[in-house]
Formats: sequence, C-alpha cells, structure tokens
Amino acid sequence: MATEKLLRHIVLFRFKEGTSVDEIAEAGNAFLALSDQIKAIQDVEWGRVINEPGPYTHCLLVTVQTEADLKVYGEHPDHVAIGDRYGHLVQDALVLDYWTRE
Repeated sequence: MATEKLLRHIVLFRFKEGTSVDEIAEAGNAFLALSDQIKAIQDVEWGRVINEPGPYTHCLLVTVQTEADLKVYGEHPDHVAIGDRYGHLVQDALVLDYWTRE
C-alpha cells in the first residue's frame, strides 16, 4: 500500500440521453491521453460504473501530488479542449477532490 500523500480528483459523469457509446469512449480516451500530455498527472483512470441504476454512469480519477499540480491540470489547454469538445454530451457531473493521507 502506498504511503505517499496524493491528491485525487474524481469526476462522476452522467451523459445526456442519446449519447452514443462511441462518443463516450472517445471522451474517455481523451482523458486517458492526458497523462502523456500533462506532466503533473501521476495517474489517470476512466471507467463505467457498475452499480447502476444510479445518477452517474462514468468516473474519471486523476492523481496528482500537489494542489499546484491540480491547478496545472485544470488549466492545461489539452484538458480544457476536452470540455470544449465533449461538454455538450454531459448532462451532469460531480467533482470531488481529496487527499489520500491527512
């Protein structure tokens, strides 16, 4: 088990009705590619939730080391471009950031 203090950024998504599986996969792959584009990212995961029905269908988990890294991630042009390209497909999203160790 890791003992290093890490910052986790979780985003839960609910996509609009009619959004195709391919569109959702494209968005997920765009998020996954960010780990190669943004050095501040330690790890990124994307997946479909398994406890449906629920309000959210997909989860993004981004791991960084510092709040400054989270800011770099949030403001990075490649991250912003995902919102510009796929944001219209999202009905609702919930964001939660937390430290793994206090």
